Amino acid sequence: MKKLFILALSVVALLFYSCGDKKVPYNYTTHHGKEFSIDYPSNWTSEVNVHPVAPFVAYSDYQTIRVGTRLIGGISLDSFVNERIENFEILLVGFNLVNKEVNGDEAIIRYYTEDEESPKIETIMKILKGKEHFYGADCSYDSEAQKDTVEHIINSFSLN
Repeated sequence: MKKLFILALSVVALLFYSCGDKKVPYNYTTHHGKEFSIDYPSNWTSEVNVHPVAPFVAYSDYQTIRVGTRLIGGISLDSFVNERIENFEILLVGFNLVNKEVNGDEAIIRYYTEDEESPKIETIMKILKGKEHFYGADCSYDSEAQKDTVEHIINSFSLN
């Protein structure tokens, strides 16, 4: 009877373990730039001032977060977002807009790309309007575990 109880307990423990949450827990590091801050997983590599219009990049073997800037030059945030979407439609094979939200000085663009030769890759882009520049952060994912990481990164992106 004792052996049967131990066997049953082992099966139940294995069942709970195998049904558990498989997400990889990340510790996040915050990049505090002069104009913005953004969280990224501590085990990712980061680079600052990669290019004049790319002040921050962080990446792992599978994902990359990029922050880019552009002078506002008299254009509204809504117009800039529409311009981005039009460019994506031209430049990205298999581009599909999921939604766009523009609220005050912040916008979110969600889209995915998919074609016959590539798997579906989803992207979240957050654009913030500063005093003289738009700041945009984007990151792509192809699984739920990656999506949670991307949502944390994008939600952390803010102007200082």
